[in-house]
Amino acid sequence: DKVEQYYAEVRGNAKTPELLRLLNEKQFGVSLVFVATKAMADSLAKQLTEADHPADAIHGDLAQSQRNRVMQRYRDGRVKILVATDVAARGIDVNGIDAVINYDIPGDADSYVHRIGRTGRAGNSGTAITFISSSDYRQFGSLQRQIKPDIKKVAIPTVQDVIEVKKGKIREDLAEIIETENYDEYLDMAREMLENQDPEIALASLLRLAFKNELEESNYPEIRSINVDRRGTARLF
Repeated sequence: DKVEQYYAEVRGNAKTPELLRLLNEKQFGVSLVFVATKAMADSLAKQLTEADHPADAIHGDLAQSQRNRVMQRYRDGRVKILVATDVAARGIDVNGIDAVINYDIPGDADSYVHRIGRTGRAGNSGTAITFISSSDYRQFGSLQRQIKPDIKKVAIPTVQDVIEVKKGKIREDLAEIIETENYDEYLDMAREMLENQDPEIALASLLRLAFKNELEESNYPEIRSINVDRRGTARLF
């Protein structure tokens, strides 16, 4: 039952685009994201869903029937990201959570331990990531002194990092198709295309057709640019 713990520095209100970078690059299967307020839980779940990372929120304002529906979708794998407040998460008992992400820093050491304890269960390994802004440093330092964990600093991936990971996944998927020989129905079309085209040009054109939305930087506007003014306030473009 091993949990690798990391923290990432963020500036101002740049947490959401930074979270999107992590979700786009690290290939987490099932994630539990902790926030400080009910309003933030609803808002973040909506933003993640709009960015093609379907998420549900769970907090104290949900009726029990709503809570049951949310948890059932999460357990069934229909929704892989759950955004929760500490109070609402007390009854969450789900195995197979790959990552706990502290979008907002926990209020005390006990809360931190309870949060990250939801990953790395039943002989599995898990990841815990905590976002730290400049205003969180004192609280985070106190937290570290109390629990004395080995929390490593990790760099937030760039958009190019995200694209490189997606290229690697495409290569793996193509290799699997070749290995399983699951391509016979496309051979005639491939031969027809190669009669009039250079193989590299034909393959590059097909890659652009199939993966343009994943491999072009312009398609990641929500995480492409973060500028910070002199007061430390993040301006997102």
